[in-house]
Amino acid sequence: MNVILIPGRGRNANITLTDRQVRLLGLALLLAPAFMGVFAYRVSALWRLPSPVRAALWHEQTVLRHERQRVAQARADATDHLDALSKRVGLLQAQLIRLDVLETRLAKMAHVPRTTPDLAEEPPLGAPNEASVSRQNVVDFIGTLDRLEHRIEEKQARLDLLSRVLMRQRVASAVTPAGWPVRGGWISSPFGPRIDPFTGRPSFHPGVDIADPIGTPIHAMAAGIVTYAGEDGGYGMLVRIADGDGRTTYYGHTSKILVSLGQLVQKGQLIARVGSTGRSTGPHLHFEVRQNGDPVNPAPYLHWTRP
Repeated sequence: MNVILIPGRGRNANITLTDRQVRLLGLALLLAPAFMGVFAYRVSALWRLPSPVRAALWHEQTVLRHERQRVAQARADATDHLDALSKRVGLLQAQLIRLDVLETRLAKMAHVPRTTPDLAEEPPLGAPNEASVSRQNVVDFIGTLDRLEHRIEEKQARLDLLSRVLMRQRVASAVTPAGWPVRGGWISSPFGPRIDPFTGRPSFHPGVDIADPIGTPIHAMAAGIVTYAGEDGGYGMLVRIADGDGRTTYYGHTSKILVSLGQLVQKGQLIARVGSTGRSTGPHLHFEVRQNGDPVNPAPYLHWTRP
């Protein structure tokens, strides 16, 4: 089919259409009035509505547009919040790992087995990646965060317990007599029944005698408070140190006292020098341990080495 366009001026335009194009053009010309009629009907129907109704419709459309914008912003904010929560979880996981390492170290120092029920639980390792975060809603993710913080609180409580155990052990170690109070020397008289060197009669020896030259340094076998420092009858020049738990150590027959009453002394501290004062047949240290006032055998506390 040929279409010849004849303008008012100039040359004619010749357009050639195929049969299919002719049919499509005819169909469009037939349907155009119908579409125009529907559009005109919808527009006329809208404008036939009362003005308040039209205003309400326009208002609702505006509200819907704003709501869609707020939803889009909320979705973006939620993504940002999830990213922040993800970082927080990662930090908490790292803190749990550090606390677990510290707990293991303290448990070894305190000689507490890690298989103990209240110390054996391991912290969760790793943190959610971006994919796992995106599959969680905010409420679930906050719940995960709360559980991690609770785990840290439990871990901190166990660390506090271990710290107290370790502190008690260190205090107990400091106040428990252990070692050898002088340089060298030898036990010239043990604890228990013996023949009194002055009367020749059976008697009870409440401590051990360690023979050593006069002036040999004497070191505290345990930490504590000096409850006596001076002359005391048969003990001669005596130093008594109490650990505050009912145990007292005696250092008798000294030639010189180097601490004073009420002084706090540390384990291994120099407190006196060997002598032969009081009821003594020669230079030595009389070492004695009393528990709640009763003498006990010092042998378990003595290590046969130099202090």
